[in-house]
Amino acid sequence: IMSQLRIKTLTRHNQDGHRSVTTESPYEMARAENLSKASVQPRANAIAVGIIFFMHGLCFASWASRIPTIQENLQLSSSGLGGILLALPVGFFISLPLAGWLVGILGSKKVVISSAVLYSISLLCIGVSSTTFELIFSLLAFGTFANLLNISINTQAVIVERLYAKKLM
Repeated sequence: IMSQLRIKTLTRHNQDGHRSVTTESPYEMARAENLSKASVQPRANAIAVGIIFFMHGLCFASWASRIPTIQENLQLSSSGLGGILLALPVGFFISLPLAGWLVGILGSKKVVISSAVLYSISLLCIGVSSTTFELIFSLLAFGTFANLLNISINTQAVIVERLYAKKLM
């Protein structure tokens, strides 16, 4: 359902020799990618993007609600837990350059789908972590895939906004 469109930019030179950068409209992009206007369904795309945003928040809330149980099961002190939780933002930072590159190469749709699956799997890995090392690795993966999903779904949301030709976010 989600948009298969990529944001494209055109660089043109006017008569004075100055560069002007423009972005094609979604329908122009659709025609350029041999998609008909009928296949670009703004409402279905908006619903799909909304579902992914909801799933993203639900996964993170599920993790956050389990922190006390995980701390108890692994017998972690407050300072030990704080050190382990640092793996989550480290994963966020790891994914920053990776996300832009992947969205540029593969397109945001493929990155949304793959990162959503991996994000959900990494949440399961957190739940089954029985050692501190497993928890750190799981949180690192969880942070990486969370931010990959966040960046790619926001890219999709921008495309959907352009299909509606009004602000949705």
